[in-house]
Amino acid sequence: MNWAWPFSIENPYLIPLLVAGLFPVLLHWLDRRRARVVEWAAVRFLVPRNRGRVRRLQRLEGLLILVRSLLALAIAAALLRPFLLEERSELEELQTPRTLGIVLDNSYSMALRESEDGPSSLEKAKEAALTLLDDSAADSRALLSTAASVEPNTRNRPGDLETVRRAIQEVQLDGGTFDILGSIDNALEPLLQVERLPRELYVLTDLQRSLAPGLEPDRLRFLRERLNAVDGPIRVYILDCGATNPSNHFVAEFAQEPVASDLDTPLEITGTVEESGAPLKHEEMTLRLIEQGRTVELLQAKSGPDKKARVTLVHKLSTPLEALLTLEAPRDLLREDDSRRLVVEVLDRLPVLIVGKNSRGGGAGTTRFVDLALAPRAGDLAAPPLVFRPILATDITAQDLESSRVVIVTGLARLGDAATSLLDRFVRRGGGLLVFASTEFDATVATQNLFRGGRGVLPAGLSPRTNPGAVTGGTGTHPRDIALTHPVLEIFNGPEEGDLSRVTIGSWTRTTEVARDSVTLANIETGTPWILERKVGLGRTLLITTSASLDDSDLPSTPLFLPLLHRLTRYLAARDPTERTLHVGQPIRWPLPADFSGGEVSVMDPARNRSAAEIILEDGHRTAIHRQTRLPGFYELSRQGSAGTVTAHFALNVSPEESRVERVAAVDLSTIETGLGAQTLRDVREAARSRVTRTVKRELWPCLLAFAILCFFGEQVLSRIFVTRGATSC
Repeated sequence: MNWAWPFSIENPYLIPLLVAGLFPVLLHWLDRRRARVVEWAAVRFLVPRNRGRVRRLQRLEGLLILVRSLLALAIAAALLRPFLLEERSELEELQTPRTLGIVLDNSYSMALRESEDGPSSLEKAKEAALTLLDDSAADSRALLSTAASVEPNTRNRPGDLETVRRAIQEVQLDGGTFDILGSIDNALEPLLQVERLPRELYVLTDLQRSLAPGLEPDRLRFLRERLNAVDGPIRVYILDCGATNPSNHFVAEFAQEPVASDLDTPLEITGTVEESGAPLKHEEMTLRLIEQGRTVELLQAKSGPDKKARVTLVHKLSTPLEALLTLEAPRDLLREDDSRRLVVEVLDRLPVLIVGKNSRGGGAGTTRFVDLALAPRAGDLAAPPLVFRPILATDITAQDLESSRVVIVTGLARLGDAATSLLDRFVRRGGGLLVFASTEFDATVATQNLFRGGRGVLPAGLSPRTNPGAVTGGTGTHPRDIALTHPVLEIFNGPEEGDLSRVTIGSWTRTTEVARDSVTLANIETGTPWILERKVGLGRTLLITTSASLDDSDLPSTPLFLPLLHRLTRYLAARDPTERTLHVGQPIRWPLPADFSGGEVSVMDPARNRSAAEIILEDGHRTAIHRQTRLPGFYELSRQGSAGTVTAHFALNVSPEESRVERVAAVDLSTIETGLGAQTLRDVREAARSRVTRTVKRELWPCLLAFAILCFFGEQVLSRIFVTRGATSC
C-alpha cells in the first residue's frame, strides 16, 4: 500500500526542528528526577484526605505539558512552510470576438412563475440573454430569433450588440407552440453565412414537454449535418430557464352545444379545468361565468382522478347578435390561461333556403313538409315568430345563398356547373347543407356534381332509385345503429323523448360510395346508411337517404319529425367554433360580403388599441385579415355597411398545449443533446465564459502560526490555574 503526504514543505532541511515538540515532556521528566522526596510527618495525614485534589492537579499538569508541546510543535511546523496544491475549475472571460445566435422561446408557457412575486421564465430568459451579450467582447455580433417559420429568416442578419440588446428587451409573449428544431433551423442560415469565428447558438427555453413531438430523427440528422458542414462547427447551447417543479391549472375547454343559439332557447355550456405538473393544494375551486363583462353564474368544480374538473350549465343568453362569454378559474402562477373566452352568435332569425321541385305550388311533397315543419301556418295565417325563416326556390342562385345560413335540398332535377360551384363554395365558407334523397332528387346528377368521387361536399355517391322497398318484401324496415350521443340525435337519448328506431322505412336511395371523412349517424336494418354527415371546410353537409314526405317512411307523421328537422337545421346553422374562437398567434379572418365596396376594416384588440385590418382576396371573395393576435382576449372588427356599422367579435385564447407545463422527459432532452451535439445549462455564464482548470498553491503556515498563538494563550491560562490550585492545596 502506497501512501503519500497530502501536502509538501518548502524547508525540508528544518524537519529536525519537529523534535522541539518533545522538549516540554523531556524537561518535565528531568525535573522530576532532580526533585528530592522528604518525608514530613505533618503532611502524611493530609495526603490521604486530598487524593482527589492531587489527581486533578496531576491531570492539569499533564494538560499543561501537552499544550506546551503543541505550541513548540506548531512553531517548528510553521518554520517548515508546508503548503497544498489544489486543482480549481474556474470560468475565464472570453475576450475574443464571436458571433452569437440567440433563439428566445416567447411562447405562453414562458409566462409561468415559480412564486407569486418571482420572475417569469421569459423574464429569466431575457435576463440571461442580456448577460450573454454583456459577457461578450465589444466587437462581437449577434442575432435574435423568437419564432420558427417555414422559410429561413435570411433577412435577419447579425448586428451589433446594442441593437440586439434593445430587441431582447422588447420581446413579449406570443402565440403558438415553440418548435425548437424549427427555431434552430431558422436562426442557422444567417450564422452559416458569417465568416467570423467562433459561432455559437443559444436556445433559451423552459424545456416544456411540447418540444418532444417535433423531434423527428430526420430533422435532427439534417440539422446536425448543417451544423458540421462548415469550417469551425457551430456550438449549440440549450439554456434551461423553466421552473424546476412547475404546476398550473387552466381552463382547457369552454364550448357551447353545437347548435345555433337564440334569446328564447337556453344554451347548454360545458367547461373543463385541467391541472398540470406538480399536484396543487386545492381540489375544489369556484369558477365564474361572465357575459359581456358581468358575472352571471358561480360554479363549484372539483378535480377528479384524471386531474380534470368539469362543469355543465344551462344559461339563457341576454345579449342579442353576439354574446361574449368567459369562464374564469382562480388565479395561479400562469395567469394568462386562467380564463377562456367564447363568442356565441345569437340569431333573431335563421334564413333557410328550401330547394325543391314543387316549392312554388301548394301540393303535398317533400318541400311542403319541410316548409310547414319549419314555419307552421294555414291559409292566410302568417308563420309564428320562430327563428326559422324559410325561402322557397326551385334553383340555386348566388343571391339566395348570400342571404341564407342553411340550404335544404328536397328535390333537384338539374344542377349545372354554376349552381354546383355556388353550393360548394357556400358549404366550404361555413354554410350548412341538408339533402333529402327523395324521388324528386336526381341522384346521378348529384353524384357527378356534388360528390365527385369524394372531392365534393356530398357525404356519399347515390344510385338512381329502383324499388328498394321490395327488398324487405314491402313490409318496411327500421333504423339501427343510431348515434344517440351525436349533438343532433342526443335529444332522442331518453325513452320519453321518442324512439327513432321505431320509424318505419319503406324505400330509400342507396349509396354507391361513402367518402372516407364521412360519419354515419344511423343505418337502415339492411346496413345501408340512413343519415350521414361530412365536414367540408368551415361548413357541414347532412345526407338523409329518404325523403321528408310519407312516400318513403312514416317519419313525417310522427312527433319526432319536427324536433328532428329543427335540430338538424340549428346544427347546420351553427358556426364552426374555430371561426370565431382561436388561439393566440392565429390570424383572424373575417369574410366580407359581396357588396363590400371598399373602405377600412377597423380592429380593436383587448388592450383597446385600434389598427386597420388587411383586405385580401381568398377564393374569389374579399376577406379582412388581422395577424397581430399575440394578446388573449376579445377582438372587435368593424366596417361600414349599407345599414350602418357592422361589427364582429373574435375570442383569442392560450393554446392548452402551452398550459401543460410538465418538463420534457430526460430521454427526449438526451435525444436533442446527442442529435445536435448540444449542451444543456442552467447558468448562462457557464457558456459565456470558458471553464479552465488551474493549480493553486495554498500556504498552511498562517494556520499553524495562529494555532501556536492560541496554544500560547492557553498555556498562560493553564499555568495560572495550576499555580493557584497548587498553592491552595499546600
